[in-house]
Amino acid sequence: LHGREHSFPTRRSSDLSMYAVYHGPHGLKRIAERVARYTGILRAGLLHLGYTAGHHDTAFDTIAFNTGAQTDRIAQRARDHGANLRTAWGQWLCLSLDETSTRDDVQLLWRIFAQDGQALPDFDALDASTDTLIPAALRRNSAFLTHPVFNTHHSETEMLRRSEEHTS
Repeated sequence: LHGREHSFPTRRSSDLSMYAVYHGPHGLKRIAERVARYTGILRAGLLHLGYTAGHHDTAFDTIAFNTGAQTDRIAQRARDHGANLRTAWGQWLCLSLDETSTRDDVQLLWRIFAQDGQALPDFDALDASTDTLIPAALRRNSAFLTHPVFNTHHSETEMLRRSEEHTS
């Protein structure tokens, strides 16, 4: 493919395929389960802080909360702490987690949303009592990425060796 308009999509799909090869099906499942779990814990903590969840009771990595008249204040606090929240529908904030999100990130978001002096939720207690927000009917139970390439090259050395095999 030639031309600028084709370079990004081609590069992006190549990056994604290498991500899948590197992590394999077990690694991708572990990453997805962790993201979904942290999203559920984040949501439970924000409910504990008194916010109203909306639109959906299910989620994978993104949740939305009605923050009412506090929306601008919370969004500014997020920016002040280096967090990027999306404002939607005037009085809602949307939060997304990904594979780089940590317990500290979840707790930072709780601090951003908490009123001054308000006690923060207990991460460990919520971790022990909160289930994923993905409905059972939508959870994958079938095998995926079954080709050997997705199950054999999980180190940087193996990835480089494979890359060199295809370029020589």
